[in-house]
Amino acid sequence: MLNTVSSGPTTLENTFNSVHSRFLKFDTSVGSFIIELYTSHAPITCQHFQQLALDGYYNDTLIHTIQPNHVVIGGDPTNTAKGGTPFDGYLNELATSRLKHTGAGIIGMCENSQFYITLAPTPWNDGKYGVFGRVKKGMNVIKAISKIPTGNKQNTIMGGNVEEEGTTPLEDITIHSIVEVSEDEIK
Repeated sequence: MLNTVSSGPTTLENTFNSVHSRFLKFDTSVGSFIIELYTSHAPITCQHFQQLALDGYYNDTLIHTIQPNHVVIGGDPTNTAKGGTPFDGYLNELATSRLKHTGAGIIGMCENSQFYITLAPTPWNDGKYGVFGRVKKGMNVIKAISKIPTGNKQNTIMGGNVEEEGTTPLEDITIHSIVEVSEDEIK
């Protein structure tokens, strides 16, 4: 649910900065997890990601890449690891960001609308990819996803094929939906 300011029509743009923390719940075929968006550190990226998520852009897409001890990646509606909605806004925030890839559960933008969740510290990504949040609850689900065997499987949706060999999950890991939740719902 979006908190709103008192004047003007309610839109994501005029309500986004009125709340300090935003939380999104991912329902996947493996389980649910909740992320916290770093709205004060990466407002452009957070607004873009949240708008896509709440518009259903990520619904029924796959976690298409698993790199053990590094990241899991999703957010490509073609499920090829090559597609997605163009978005260069995070590059501007990246240039001034002090957020680092300090541990497991860090969320960042990698390509277009694609996002990743770290499985460990990944300092080599600092300055390359924009951090915009973290897993607030359900890291056990991310760990379960990361343990799914990978290989060179052709994705069943849209006939996609992930280019990087050996990182495609051998079973589909589907993001069913993403909804906004309040901090009270996390407890």
